[in-house]
Amino acid sequence: MSTPFDLAGKTAAVTGGGRGLGLGISTALLEAGADVIVFGRSGVPVELTARAASLGRQVHFVALDLGAWARKDNQTEGLSRCSLVRIVIVKGRRR
Repeated sequence: MSTPFDLAGKTAAVTGGGRGLGLGISTALLEAGADVIVFGRSGVPVELTARAASLGRQVHFVALDLGAWARKDNQTEGLSRCSLVRIVIVKGRRR
């Protein structure tokens, strides 16, 4: 697939990147050449992992509930593993 963006060698973090709009964003980032870290409450869907593998990219998951951010001290543990992140997309939703 041709893309106007070249994100080869970059790592992107997407909150809610495992479903809905976030899944579409994660897929587009993979197709543009980025590795993706999905932050969310549920894991990475099989189709996203398969798409990453078919493109020679990596996708990782960090359990994170932004709605409970203030109530949990351990949320920063997952973030500390992401020192190479160059792109951050925070996709929010209303509850």
